[in-house]
Amino acid sequence: MTTPTPTTPTPTTPAPTTPAPSLRAALASTSAAASAEWIKLRSLRFTWFALLGAAALTVVFAVVVAASISASAANGYDVTASAAALAAQAVTVGQLPVLMVAVTVVTGEYADASIRLSLRQTPLRGQLLLAKTLVAAAAGFCAGVPLAVAGMVAARVVLGTADTTSWDEAWRTVLGIGGYLALVSALVLGIGAITRSTIVSVLVSLLLLLAAPLLAQMTRAGWLEAATTYLPSTAGTALTSPEGGAYGAGAALAVLAVWVLLAQLGGYVALWLRDA
Repeated sequence: MTTPTPTTPTPTTPAPTTPAPSLRAALASTSAAASAEWIKLRSLRFTWFALLGAAALTVVFAVVVAASISASAANGYDVTASAAALAAQAVTVGQLPVLMVAVTVVTGEYADASIRLSLRQTPLRGQLLLAKTLVAAAAGFCAGVPLAVAGMVAARVVLGTADTTSWDEAWRTVLGIGGYLALVSALVLGIGAITRSTIVSVLVSLLLLLAAPLLAQMTRAGWLEAATTYLPSTAGTALTSPEGGAYGAGAALAVLAVWVLLAQLGGYVALWLRDA
């Protein structure tokens, strides 16, 4: 009878695990996706035509209003105006082509089915939406600053000595308009991700930014006028106006940020639930 020889247990090697992507890798991939989106946006002729249209609308509106004020001053009326305030009013009209550019960052790809290629290159849908949002917001800011300057200079030339703009007002207006268009571009991009349609997105954006405040003024309903205090257009006025509007710049940024967050959440859910 033989005695069994004890054997030494062989250690088992654990199966290799795929490491979770690091924050640095996530930032790098998001940056790469944003760079690709920026290149696509710059390569579209529509982008440049829309920005030229925005500049033309802003300058023409500022000149027309300033000319009316200047004519009143020439007729003996004691009137003054701020070129910064006129520029902020002019951007209300000039913003429309800029917002169309922001919307088409996402809806344009649904129109020609190139969204499928974008999703193959950036499979994480939240990351793709973030990249598009960053590009749209950057484009809005880069458009807003020169639009503010152009509107202010045009109004200043026409107003002449009737202009009361100070340097502090000028800087506040320029940065406020840039920040406003950046946030509203992110907002309308979220709407575009929800609707997938350029026309529907533009109509919803116009209703939210322009029609709703006018409707409240026409109906004079107290509850409706109170609700307009928290609309993006009211927050934009507070952010871009030298006088500060209904509330200060801090509250205006908070209101706009909430709208952007809601639109982005809706866009993410729509992008996640539906096929490309």
